[in-house]
Order: sequence, then C-alpha cells, then structure tokens
Amino acid sequence: MNERNKKSRELVLYFTPIYNILIQNWFLEPTEKLLASLFASSPNGECTLSREVLKKHCRCGHYHLERAIKRLEFMKIISIELGGWKQKFPPLRESNRYIFDFDPYNWRIPKEVQEKIVEETKALKKEPRPFVNGGFPNQLGMDIVFREAVPNYAEGRIPRKKKPAKDLEPHSQVETSFSDDDKKWIRKSKNLIADGLRFTYLAREFYRYSDEINFSRENHDHGFSEHQLTYFERLYTVFSENRRKLSNQDDVDVFNQIAEWLNENKSNSYISHELGRLDKLRKEGV
Repeated sequence: MNERNKKSRELVLYFTPIYNILIQNWFLEPTEKLLASLFASSPNGECTLSREVLKKHCRCGHYHLERAIKRLEFMKIISIELGGWKQKFPPLRESNRYIFDFDPYNWRIPKEVQEKIVEETKALKKEPRPFVNGGFPNQLGMDIVFREAVPNYAEGRIPRKKKPAKDLEPHSQVETSFSDDDKKWIRKSKNLIADGLRFTYLAREFYRYSDEINFSRENHDHGFSEHQLTYFERLYTVFSENRRKLSNQDDVDVFNQIAEWLNENKSNSYISHELGRLDKLRKEGV
C-alpha cells in the first residue's frame, strides 16, 4: 500500500480570537460587525482590500459600506491610513489600510459597552484600565453625535434627496439659544457641506486645526465644547473624503504642494497660512 495513504489527512485551519464584545453585541450593525471581524482577522489587524472587494465580501453597496467604515472609525475601533496615488515612477495607486485596534479601552463606545468590557476584563483575572475616550451615555447619544459629525452617512439606509433650502425651516430660530461661540462653530460646520466648497479652504481649515483635532482625540479632558468637537470631526471626515477624489488639476497641484511642505517638516501653522493665501487667490478668481 502506498505509504502516503497511511498518513492521516488533516485540515489545517488558521483562526483568530475575536472579542465576545464584537460578536455578542448590539451596538454594531451587521455590516460593521462583519468588517470589524474581517479587519481583526487580517495579519497584524491590517487590511488592504479594495472597496470593491469589501463590497462583495459584505454583500452591500457603496453607501452602506462607507457608512459602516465611517462608524467604525468614529468609534475608534479602526483607524485608516489613506492610499491613493503615490509619487513613484511609474505612479502607483495603493488601497487604504484599515487598522483594527485590539485594545478595547481605546474605543469610543456607549458606557454600557464599556461596563461589559470591564466585567470581561475582571473575568480574565486582569485589572481594568481607564478608558481613553469618555463613553456615550447610550446608543442614541452615540448616534446623535455621529449624525452631527458625518451627516452624509447619518441614515441607516440611503437618504432621500434633500428638499431645497427654501422649503426647510429657518435655522435662525433654532440657534437663538446658543452662545455666540457655539453659533460660530455651527456656521463653520455648515460651511463644510456647502456647495462649491474650495479644496484650498478645506485644506487650510484642516491644517489650521490639525493640532486641536489630534489633541481632542488623544485627551479626554480637552476642554473643547460639543460644537467644536462636531466641527473637528466633520472637518477631518470631509477633508479625508475630498483628498481621495480631487476634481481638477489645480487641486492635485495643491495636494502635491502640501506633500512637499510636509516632507520639508513645515509646521501646520505655516501650511495653513500658505493655503490661506492660495485660497484667497482662488476666491478672487486669480
């Protein structure tokens, strides 16, 4: 008898431990849960699959995939390193890198889920640690903040076309209870979703507040108001989206100029100042 037939046939399986909190939970929607498991099971928790492959994997369309990714990033369960065209010869287009954070104490989630993580930590005979981000009071609170930060993907299904502005209720009555500082940040947030938004203006704002954005994400006691945080989150999201789909060569040139400044270790304030000068020329049609 052939010696090979005597050997037992074994099926070798690779497996990845997945937190119970990701599988047995209510705060993640089905597509988010599927993506989180996929990213966590990738080598080193880093996934570079393209959007098209991810859509096939999740059996969903563009809107629901984008929404799930943005919610996972908003909850800090994942972080994203943007791909795009790299300055190589020949030019190389790289996919985004989705990085799963294996430390649940870094996640930005409802307090009920934080309490569950503490319980499971104790069950493992380990000492719970302080959470990096303050928990949302509940699921509804998290959904409200996400809706403010990422309005284009706030709905669980593709939203209907918005009515013309003239048919909407004036905002002036709603904002009367806000302080002047709150009104300023609310107006700035609305400017980010206005038609005709210039990339130079968006980039200037991003680098103007880049340090504050990083500080608010890294420090719980940051001292920023709710409307400031909403603006920072929306600014980060809109800028990230726009730099992936630059619409004309002028914007591509600006993006390449920013890359040069960063390579030269120019400060954020320097970059913001120079972008402000370019934006003024764009506004004047020069």
